[in-house]
Amino acid sequence: INSILIKLPGFLEQEKIGTFFSKLDQQIELEEKKLAKLEEQKKGYMQKIFSQELRFKDEKGNDYPEWEVKQLKEILEFSNKRTTKENEYPILTSSRKGLILQSDYYKEGKTFADSNVGYFILPKNFITYRSRSDDGIFKFNLNQIIDTGIISKYYPVFKGINSNQYYLALHLNNQLKKEYIKYATGTSQLVLSHKNLQEIKTKLPFYDEQTKIADFLIKFDELIEKQNQKIDGLKSRKKGFLQKMFV
Repeated sequence: INSILIKLPGFLEQEKIGTFFSKLDQQIELEEKKLAKLEEQKKGYMQKIFSQELRFKDEKGNDYPEWEVKQLKEILEFSNKRTTKENEYPILTSSRKGLILQSDYYKEGKTFADSNVGYFILPKNFITYRSRSDDGIFKFNLNQIIDTGIISKYYPVFKGINSNQYYLALHLNNQLKKEYIKYATGTSQLVLSHKNLQEIKTKLPFYDEQTKIADFLIKFDELIEKQNQKIDGLKSRKKGFLQKMFV
């Protein structure tokens, strides 16, 4: 290392550069704290909503009916539509961070499968999940990114009957996550089939209240997305300054 030759600015310029980037780092850190606070607020509201500590009222200021106990098979409608030719629609990956286009997820648009004939068709506002899990966690993702995509046959596709699809995905991911272990089968790898999923019972608000809840939480999603974009912009700006400085 001692033999490497490098170009260094004078001490005073180093001080100015250090001060400049220190302020930029402080700004990024501040915006990241704002993001964490928004995410924490959303999480707190969701806990109050699902415990029914926080309830919404209708347009006339009246309370909505009490949440009703339903078996999921009463409200879930599964789709068995599959592809009949290669690359019929864009291929999607359902991850724990959400739905992602495989063309974005994998370098050079490559995928693991040799063929995607027989994949499930996933229309917009339909929900999917990976039916197999190594740790008992099952993530339900709502397709809000493209009009029609396709996904592996290990990812059942469904929608809610007389349900707000955004609310339903939230409910499945947050209110019922402890139930899935009881209904999953297998040892080394747990499988939550769509048949077993439908056996679960849960309390659900009526459609109008579901929509109120969804609209309320979507506003948080929009704020969180804007804050993420702001942070990404600052980080990109810092990267650009660094590149210009060291050229």
